[in-house]
Amino acid sequence: MRSQLKEMPLGDQCDDTLDAQKIDELIESTRVKAEQYAAEPDRFQLSSLELELRSAHGNRLIIYEAGQWSCTCSFFEEWGRCSHTMATLLLLKDSLFTEQEEIHD
Repeated sequence: MRSQLKEMPLGDQCDDTLDAQKIDELIESTRVKAEQYAAEPDRFQLSSLELELRSAHGNRLIIYEAGQWSCTCSFFEEWGRCSHTMATLLLLKDSLFTEQEEIHD
């Protein structure tokens, strides 16, 4: 990985290459910035998501687009929700959704 980072252009942070200590400092500052972002979930807005779920009856494609969920299973086609979309919401609710977007929408 370090060899890839040495080749990667990093703008004003380096001339041509970085030594190991500078690379470690760069990675650490990036990790700290990621923790700062993660501590402010209101900075994030989910606009679309596509997942494949291996269910008991085959693989299902679950999509979130423009505030709406969909699933390729026949139950969702008939009822507008299914165990696959509900499971996805349960899985993601603590990390991605605000209270308005939780399971009851």
